[in-house]
Amino acid sequence: MREYVTLRGVPVRAPSEAEAGVPILIASTLHGPAIAASARALGLDNPLILLGATPPR
Repeated sequence: MREYVTLRGVPVRAPSEAEAGVPILIASTLHGPAIAASARALGLDNPLILLGATPPR
């Protein structure tokens, strides 16, 4: 079993490991929009939750 870094007990995973339909929390306020754009470029259509920013569509 793979070990993950955790944030308050929640595993931090790579976008490629996201489950379909499960919201993705992007906790970086500095790089959040770029991370969200990368998730969309990977073809992920999960809801994105960004701290302090609006995600790209």
